[in-house]
Amino acid sequence: MSTEQFPIVKIDRMTGQEMLPLFLQKGIFSNYKALPTKEELLDKAKLEMGVESFTKAQEHTILQPERVYRTTNYIVRNFGNFEVGFGLSFLMNNYSDDQLDEALGRVSLYKLGHRLASIILAEVYIQGKMTDIIISKDKLLKYLGYSSYEKQIYTQIDDAMFSLMTLNYYSRI
Repeated sequence: MSTEQFPIVKIDRMTGQEMLPLFLQKGIFSNYKALPTKEELLDKAKLEMGVESFTKAQEHTILQPERVYRTTNYIVRNFGNFEVGFGLSFLMNNYSDDQLDEALGRVSLYKLGHRLASIILAEVYIQGKMTDIIISKDKLLKYLGYSSYEKQIYTQIDDAMFSLMTLNYYSRI
């Protein structure tokens, strides 16, 4: 394989490890309405402990065992030693409930999202600019290892690009 066929971009190991949990998410918003809220979890703990408020450190300790919960603008996934919040505030503020349900159903990253993000970073490097990056359909399919005859990939790419475009996130140790 030559670098002309598949671009090589050097991303240091630490950055790669930090980015991976952001992309390897399957069905992150699939049960959005069923997830407990941060306020519900903290209120329950206040009742159990007989206190009126918590410090930030106490809140973190209480929320740490929860694998997934939601706040006003984020779904938070706890990975043990760090947590990542995934948000769609743009969608939540601009979409009706029906449109929001449809949009949340489209949010999926997993492996394709990670590969697309890496390709975009590679093209940023190759094209030497941060905006107005153009990646042709043929070039993108070639990078991903698909042919134009495999039509299912178009919907998958569209959904992954939609996710990359609309998701915002934070990461906290």
